[in-house]
Amino acid sequence: MAVRQPKAGKTVSQTRMIVSSFVAGIGAMALAGLVFSVVADGGIAHSAHAAPLRGRQAPAVQPLDVAAVKAQLAQADTAVQVAQDATDPAVFRLGELAGE
Repeated sequence: MAVRQPKAGKTVSQTRMIVSSFVAGIGAMALAGLVFSVVADGGIAHSAHAAPLRGRQAPAVQPLDVAAVKAQLAQADTAVQVAQDATDPAVFRLGELAGE
């Protein structure tokens, strides 16, 4: 029993139908996402009224206090130096025992 091959025209039309179905689905999802975002925001009028208020909000990133950061770094450097001074003899002894 021989397997019948579909006609070339039928294969092309099926491929076009599947591709157009995917494209239509993607378009519908994109449109639904745009509509949902506008509705969730309260509509276009809401965002138009809120636009002048956006400039009055505090900045998202607050400026750094450079002096405080430098003080923290100096304190951390001191702590590292104290820890290194405390462990240097032990590290030196381990090096001697390891034959280095």
